[in-house]
Amino acid sequence: MNKEKGARSIEDSLSSTGLNGYAAAPIFKIPFHRIVVDVLHLFLRITDVLYELFISDLKELDGKQNNQVDLSKQPHLRQFFNNLTTIYQIRRPFYVNGKELKLRDLLGPEKKKLFSNVDLKIYAPNNPKIVSVNQLWTDFMAIFTEIKKDGINKDIVKVKTKQWLISFSELYRASHITPYMHCFGNHLHEFIDLHGGVNQFNLEGLEKLNHLTHSHVFRATNMHSDYLTQILKKRNRIEVTCRD
Repeated sequence: MNKEKGARSIEDSLSSTGLNGYAAAPIFKIPFHRIVVDVLHLFLRITDVLYELFISDLKELDGKQNNQVDLSKQPHLRQFFNNLTTIYQIRRPFYVNGKELKLRDLLGPEKKKLFSNVDLKIYAPNNPKIVSVNQLWTDFMAIFTEIKKDGINKDIVKVKTKQWLISFSELYRASHITPYMHCFGNHLHEFIDLHGGVNQFNLEGLEKLNHLTHSHVFRATNMHSDYLTQILKKRNRIEVTCRD
């Protein structure tokens, strides 16, 4: 957002070509300073990458670079998956697709439980970078918890998020850095400066409502073809009951 540091406005992007411009004109020309990251999906997408990279590290320790189904020959991966189920109550963290083992997308509450409590050093003691990887997970959760508080200092956030991104880049390839990570390391403090905080843009409540609505529709014993009317009537009944 600071033009002195190379930031561009939407007008600059519209008048540019190639990598600095748009392949097609945007439908809505929203000024960049009016765009804010959603805290929930910031958390989900970054933890997706961290989780998948750690699984890749475990496969490498087991001598497997593919998605073989037989976990008896992959002791590091087997121990981790077993503990996901027994310690963190994360059911079915993977599934078998033909001859390949695929990771299931973990839900937000599952990720919070895992990232808040896990000690990765237990599962990959022979990995020379495991202490740094474990610290990367710990630091991310600490920052994420901090940015959800009121009155957070943008300068402190700037230092912590930038250092986190540097630490990530020292452990993994540049190609692993996603737009959400770029936003986390370079722009999160700007959002705080502009809006006084970012937790007001957290969509956790909306996602929870979507989950409940989905459950109400597909668990209904009298499912109608008009889903919208049915769910609105059910929500009205629930709200009236709760008020009473």
